[in-house]
Amino acid sequence: MWSFEQEHGLGFTNVATNIRMTVIRLAAGGLWVHAPVAPTPECLAALRRLGGEVEHLVLPTFAYEHKIYLPPMTRRFPAARVWVAPSQWTWPLPLPLPLLGVFNAEVLDEAAPPPWADELPLRVLGPAGLGPFPFTEVAFFHAASKTLLVTDAVVSIPSTPPAVLAPSAVETYARNNIFVRLRRGARGLAAAAALPAGGTDVADADDRALRGWQRIVLLVLYFVPFDLIDPGPAFAATTGRLVVAPVVRILVFPSIRHSVRRWVDAICGWEFTSVLPAHFEGPVPAGPAEFRDAFTFLEGAGDTTGDGVPAEAVSYGSPTLPAKDRRALDALARGLRRVGVVKPE
Repeated sequence: MWSFEQEHGLGFTNVATNIRMTVIRLAAGGLWVHAPVAPTPECLAALRRLGGEVEHLVLPTFAYEHKIYLPPMTRRFPAARVWVAPSQWTWPLPLPLPLLGVFNAEVLDEAAPPPWADELPLRVLGPAGLGPFPFTEVAFFHAASKTLLVTDAVVSIPSTPPAVLAPSAVETYARNNIFVRLRRGARGLAAAAALPAGGTDVADADDRALRGWQRIVLLVLYFVPFDLIDPGPAFAATTGRLVVAPVVRILVFPSIRHSVRRWVDAICGWEFTSVLPAHFEGPVPAGPAEFRDAFTFLEGAGDTTGDGVPAEAVSYGSPTLPAKDRRALDALARGLRRVGVVKPE
């Protein structure tokens, strides 16, 4: 099993984290590629050095940041069979996969297992909820290495930035620019304005990289975190374990909690000892118990707050998210439900 990581920018921002492709050699010698990344010359050269033909390209999600690399990868390996999660969609125009450059794709289906399912059994989440934008993710179990492969369902936040990120890009976020000053937490405007603009209040380069990385993580996880000036406490609340990223935890999974819990139950029937997500740290030493713990916020199905938003139950293994950091995501979730874009199961 091999992992290929690249730097991946988010949307129209200059915030970046890592994105991961996993390659597994099947028993017959061919290569099985999970969540393809950009087929750069370096990536293609590394793939060729593995030996064997790329026989299967697997898109395990609907998500744009993974789908975007599938068409160019299929052009590099036209003989490979292409497998995709069910109910693919695009926005703002509903374009079928052939118009995106993906032809003859086969849908991943537990009821009609692909020919490699004996080596890599699968569990499909969805298509579930979210109105015209169904959430889908397919998990796989590589029995030979006892590894669970997921995409975005869970992550493990490393304490230091991934090596694939350029140090200069990470250190950029150590600077106290105007956006950081606006996310000043409980500080007064005058106190925020008095901060050194260039991040010179942190002299050590490693410390600047750490602060930049912590700020990047909070922006990725919360979009609009409460305190970017001192990101340490909020950062610590999501590190050191498998977690469901706040964006998914707040905006997606509460509305499809029954489907998610069934999916988690099915996955926990596998005897894995590590989890390999498509972002952040990986592989992560974790088994079914740790994986299930990441989803304990979904317990208490049916509970809602006064505005109809499903309430999180008391968190056991999964961390309690800082209330002030999740405020913007909570407001967005309420708005999506009120206009009917998201309807709970």
